[in-house]
Parts: sequence; structure tokens; C-alpha cells
Amino acid sequence: MAAESGDLYNTDDESNSHLDQEIILQDENFIQKIGQFYNQPDLSDVKLKVGSTTYFGHRFVLAKSSDVLGTMLYSNNWIQSSLPEITLEETEECQKYFDRFLRYLYTAEVKIHMDSAVAILLLADKYGVASLKNLCTRFMVEHARSP
Repeated sequence: MAAESGDLYNTDDESNSHLDQEIILQDENFIQKIGQFYNQPDLSDVKLKVGSTTYFGHRFVLAKSSDVLGTMLYSNNWIQSSLPEITLEETEECQKYFDRFLRYLYTAEVKIHMDSAVAILLLADKYGVASLKNLCTRFMVEHARSP
């Protein structure tokens, strides 16, 4: 059966035998490979200045992990979007843990304790990283102490 002119593909079973193919994912391996570029100048296309510290970044990774950073890095409406170094204003407490937040964007892992949980949660909220917000919230609930 031939596809009609408006059809995207032919629905004939024989012509779609390629649909029986399997897609195999190795997400962990992919994340490990992306993680090796955390704060590395190799292939870096942006620097993030947070307080007195400068981090090497990769626009694609940052935009994929954070809608807010994606907008900041790729929007023509944001003044710093095309600059090679972007200054991010953070509180002193958030500056102390920005490296952990940034590492999470590359590795999907975070080193967290009660002293850092609130600052990392604030960063996750500010930059729209829902998965990290959920991890921080769950950590704080599980480690909350009764008065």
C-alpha cells in the first residue's frame, strides 16, 4: 500500500520492519562521559563567574540541565548571552556550594549534608533544576531533627 501524499510514513507492516529494532540506552556511561568535562577548559565555550571563582562551562550541558541557564545562555534578550564570561550573582552561602550545584548539572550526583542542603536547594530553585530540588527536599525531610 502506498503512502498518501499527506502521510509521514507508510503504515504497511512490511515496510516498517525496522520498527522492530531495539533501542539500548547506557545513560550511566553517557553521564560519566559528560561528567568528565565538569569545570574543564576542554571544549568549554563559556565561563561562569560566581563571586571570586570562575568555572569553565559548556553551554549545551548547562542549557540541557537548567531551563533558566538555557534561557540565559541562548536568549537574544539577555545581555550577557553571547559573552564568553557570564557573571552570576549569588549570596555568599550559595557561592560556597555553587561547585556542587554545577557538578550536579554534569553528573546528576550531588554531595550534600545539612550545612549545604539549603544553599543547594536555593540554587536548584533559582535555576529551575527540579530533580535537584526534589533530592534536596527529600534529604532535608529524611535528616530533619525533632526540636
